[in-house]
Amino acid sequence: MFFALVLLSLGQLGTALPGGIPVVPIKGVQGPVDFPLLGIGTWQYNNTVAKTSRVVWQPLPLRVHDPQFRAGFQQNMAVVVAELPVKQRRSVVFAEEPSSPPPSSILSEQARLQRMMQRHEMSVSATRQQNLETIVPFARDCQKRLDSLHGWESHGIHLKQQEATEAMKVVEQFVLATSNSQFPVTVLDGVLHEDMCRAFIDVHEKVGFARPPSLLEHLVETSMEDFEDGEEEDLLVKLAYEQAKNTSELVQIESSDFADYLWEKLEHYLPERHQNDRGFATGVYEKCGVIPVFRFMRYQKGQGFKAHRDPSRSYVENPVKSSASTHGEPGIYKSFFTIALYLNDPAVFEGGKLNFVKVQVDQSGSKEYESQASVCPAVGRCALFAHDELHEGGGVQSGTKYMCQCDVLYKWVDTVISAFSLGYRHVDTAAIYQNQKGVGAALAEMKMERDEFFVTSKIPGGLNASATAAAADACLEELGLKFVDLMLIHFPADFGKNGSAKERQTEWTALENWAKSGKARAIGVSHYCRRQLDDVLKVATVPVAVNQVQYHVGMGTAPTTSTDDRDYMRAKGVLYQSFSPLCGPCNPPDNTELLNGTLITGIGARYNKTGPQVALRWLVQQGIPVIPKSHVAAHQKENADIFDFNLQAQDMAILTAAKRPAVGGGPSPQDSGDCGILEEEEKVMVV
Repeated sequence: MFFALVLLSLGQLGTALPGGIPVVPIKGVQGPVDFPLLGIGTWQYNNTVAKTSRVVWQPLPLRVHDPQFRAGFQQNMAVVVAELPVKQRRSVVFAEEPSSPPPSSILSEQARLQRMMQRHEMSVSATRQQNLETIVPFARDCQKRLDSLHGWESHGIHLKQQEATEAMKVVEQFVLATSNSQFPVTVLDGVLHEDMCRAFIDVHEKVGFARPPSLLEHLVETSMEDFEDGEEEDLLVKLAYEQAKNTSELVQIESSDFADYLWEKLEHYLPERHQNDRGFATGVYEKCGVIPVFRFMRYQKGQGFKAHRDPSRSYVENPVKSSASTHGEPGIYKSFFTIALYLNDPAVFEGGKLNFVKVQVDQSGSKEYESQASVCPAVGRCALFAHDELHEGGGVQSGTKYMCQCDVLYKWVDTVISAFSLGYRHVDTAAIYQNQKGVGAALAEMKMERDEFFVTSKIPGGLNASATAAAADACLEELGLKFVDLMLIHFPADFGKNGSAKERQTEWTALENWAKSGKARAIGVSHYCRRQLDDVLKVATVPVAVNQVQYHVGMGTAPTTSTDDRDYMRAKGVLYQSFSPLCGPCNPPDNTELLNGTLITGIGARYNKTGPQVALRWLVQQGIPVIPKSHVAAHQKENADIFDFNLQAQDMAILTAAKRPAVGGGPSPQDSGDCGILEEEEKVMVV
């Protein structure tokens, strides 16, 4: 029997679900059920925040004559443009489910995601307002001149007559040694037909190439008289550097037809999902399409684009008009990949290669750029690469080079999709979380077979028979499922802590009847201590499969009032499951003890693992399933990377003997609070 095992080695863990997560058996309604040792918790998660909780930010006028604005301008630009590395592993205030309903003062996951959306909108709004003074009028003028020439189609560019993609071929693919991306630089020939390339060059020469304006240039032109000492010189230096960096001339055009044309040809070569660990909008993004903004560039003798990384383009609504079902849908949209298209052949120009470079710094601190790989231009050739790759457009030594550049759009996706993309197959939710519709929508969007994932839900405690069935049915309706794999009674009383043995027995019997109709494969409880479990066992005809309680490093030798009597649960054949495995509800400083505490990180260093990975491994190695919660993809991946090592016996013993952090969220560090429900009333109650 499973519960006779104290420690499970890697070889003793079974794997049943397609995600590769090991499983342990639980007692189901009709027999054993495989229960994943790892799931994604969704307490305080609401995946609809980006769609329905948007805050509309009104753009402010660009106050170029306001000294206070100018003083903070460089800092504001840095906030808007920079892709800063994440410096803090996770916000621990609300990292896990607490052992009691959350106090209103704690920032919820919904509020957290809303804050991320607000910051994204602020960034987009600021950039949009800056562009209104510079590139927007320039692009609008380009479009007007093209329209006056009767557009592309009148010049033989027929985008809706899609060419066969069989003519395309991959020339080469390579991953740069310095790359932060797993996406290889991909070079394809035959993306554009030679006649189309020639027509693009001809029509845009008629439109007229010109140097695009810059924000710095705009500030210099409009604010010269207001500069204080040193400001003018500093801005002019920056402007000179910017102008020398990219000396190309531009025609900028919008076209949904061209975006569709390229997407049909290139979608296959781009990753379905991209994990972004930079800036504040971290997480997993799914590809949407080609942004319908095209920068046609002309490089003549002496012109080039010095070493740089392409900026990420950000939107608060989907700009890809070809996606009729999602165009205009609000969300967090960013670009991560560049499409570089070459329109003419090196036979008519010299130089102009796309060079991927790395930085070399000499003893004096001077930077030099050394080439790692190069892509030679060719008619109709395309280079796909991540924005983060440091590259340059080599200077043209003679003749004229023509090219076009655009970007691939991705949309931030919710916690469940992010986790499942990393191999998770178990999601834990509950009626009280008010997120089951979002969880169900995410599961439906992934279009998996029903036996490929595991869903746990919970109904409130303290319900009568009819309310129990109604609450459980409501969970199925919200999730859009015919059955759940595991349904738990969330608390041994109502959330006001009003309950009794008789009420627990009534609710359990009603849940059994509901489950026997095929609506749950297994049923169990949460927050139940020994005496509350006994109440249920007296009337149970279906096994109590699971008791989900708070348990983590620091509670290994804690009294039964803290652990809800772990050993007794095992003796009764009830699987003991941990929520808050990293002690999210613990009070500071204990709430960071399992993230970066000395004990946990010291042990982790011996295994090349992080503190959280050690804390989670200590649990699953005992056969205790865990449901850590995070909407950050990097943390989800870290939490899942715990099945490739075993903690040695001495380290398991050290972790078991640890006294910190104690149980969090209860009335005291020695008491979870679960057993104290109406104790005096129940002493005199006859069942």
